[in-house]
Amino acid sequence: MAKRTQLGYQEIEQRLAVLKDGRTPAAEVGYAVLHAFGKTAVEINRYRAGQGVMKTFTAGVLIKGYFCYVAAPTTQLTERLQALRRDPMVVRAAPKIIAVSDGRTLLAYDLRYRDTYENPVRRLCYDFTFFYPLMDVERAFTTEESPADVKAAYKLAKL
Repeated sequence: MAKRTQLGYQEIEQRLAVLKDGRTPAAEVGYAVLHAFGKTAVEINRYRAGQGVMKTFTAGVLIKGYFCYVAAPTTQLTERLQALRRDPMVVRAAPKIIAVSDGRTLLAYDLRYRDTYENPVRRLCYDFTFFYPLMDVERAFTTEESPADVKAAYKLAKL
């Protein structure tokens, strides 16, 4: 297996810059996201040729345990994303991210955190942290501390 490279945010921005002009076909948005988050041109060409993907999933790209992407018309983005979330084949494949796009808007869903994402495709290079799980980077969440716990910690610190 090839050595996985860890990309910095500037490299990801540069790789997503191809989406800024808004002329990327809907079918290519998923491949642009894969490339931005570390997949090489060779791997993407393999996916286009049907290798390394689930071949029985004909609606788009489904990479087991990694990513699912489908191009959809503008009026059906939300319905298509909801249908993919319930699709038995997608559920069995357990991708980290499920995404749909019409070439102008990208909707995505993170199966692990049960979180959704919506952004214009041309703005994706500015707001891409939702897709960090594709690089095996987990998102951090902070929890609000109770005022009583804070007060007790101060009192214990004085002892």
